[in-house]
Amino acid sequence: MARQIKDSGVDWIGKIPKEWEVCKLKKLITFINGYPFDSSVMGDEGNCSVVRIGDLQNNGVAYDTALKVEYHDGLSKYLIRNDDILIAMSGATVGKFAIVNNITKSACVNQRVGIIRSNISGYLKYVLASSGFSSYITLLSEGTAQPNISTTNINNFSICIPPPAETQIIIAYLDTKCAEIDKVVEQTRATIVEYKKLKQAIITEAVTKGVRGARPMKPSGVEWIGDIPEEWRVGRIKDFAQLQTGATPSTSCPHYFNGEIPWFTPGDFSESFEVTVSQRTLSKQAEDEKQAVILPPQTPLLVGIGASAGKVSFSQVKCSCNQQVTALIECSANPKLLTYILEAGRVYLRDTAAFTTLPIINNQTLGYFKIAVPTCVAEQQEIATYLDTKCAEIDRIIEKKEQLIKELGSYKKSLIYEYVTGKKEIKIHNYSQNTIY
Repeated sequence: MARQIKDSGVDWIGKIPKEWEVCKLKKLITFINGYPFDSSVMGDEGNCSVVRIGDLQNNGVAYDTALKVEYHDGLSKYLIRNDDILIAMSGATVGKFAIVNNITKSACVNQRVGIIRSNISGYLKYVLASSGFSSYITLLSEGTAQPNISTTNINNFSICIPPPAETQIIIAYLDTKCAEIDKVVEQTRATIVEYKKLKQAIITEAVTKGVRGARPMKPSGVEWIGDIPEEWRVGRIKDFAQLQTGATPSTSCPHYFNGEIPWFTPGDFSESFEVTVSQRTLSKQAEDEKQAVILPPQTPLLVGIGASAGKVSFSQVKCSCNQQVTALIECSANPKLLTYILEAGRVYLRDTAAFTTLPIINNQTLGYFKIAVPTCVAEQQEIATYLDTKCAEIDRIIEKKEQLIKELGSYKKSLIYEYVTGKKEIKIHNYSQNTIY
């Protein structure tokens, strides 16, 4: 017999079973804003963890990365309990949450993380993981430079609640189903990591040993390279190319932008070795008035500063770049091969980078970085072509696996939505024995 339904009066929920209730979160939770810590008192010492946004993980709280403070009585309100839900209140990950299920030490939160405390946290974690809540967060954050939610936003979010017995059934069912999905996602991510390692190994082997099979070798004298074919040459990057740092045209002159010349910045670099699309472009006027560094097609590019320092890519088209990116121009060796060599040596290159607050690979460091290059131009092209093919094959596999993760994420959200809004009913037989169908 079909269940009787009614209109919830809430757009994201729609129709619900007749016996379900609609209410705002404030009737079901106690919300606690995080403690406004003085950053100068946080560090690696202390007996109380300060949980920040970056410490919120899908499977709980990463206490290992949390900063520490000395506990005092004023923090008692902010101690985290089992079954608390910690939620990010601002920033790019606003709305991200973690349910606390294994506290091994005293912990408290900072002002960018709030605490949701409820006796039905097991159910609420699924409501917060639903498409309805994520859409609510997106709507609140539209048009704001810094996405954020407030205590009022949390308290006024409308949800629907099943009768107590059905609530427990839904929790048990979703715990099982979501754990199955999460396991597949975790396994898929692990295989992606392995494929990336394989790709790196193939590149390193090819650019240091070649692809022509066994032949006489000699020591390169460079630790990260090892032995190389006898006819190869060891030199510095500057021996094979000139280094050109990019530039940013005056932002007070809008006519320099929004043209047809790609203008690459670190944010445009991806896992692919070819960068094709830039978030911003430059105009012909910026080129004519020499307000930009214009680079020819077939240019290797390397990020020289920031968290992604050492990341490389290759532009097949005429382009430009900003001052965080260094280009290799007037290459005497195959430019695509040089790109792969830079990728193979990325870790070693970063190890030589100067550090202030961010790693910096300046042109002097890059220019003196030692590499090995075949003296035969045909072999240079042979290696580049081989790596293009091999990397494309691995990239296609990784892309399919990443697509699977996205699809599983969408399926999980959809599954959660249908059960926390009563669109689907869990048929129960002998529930006392925890048998769910």
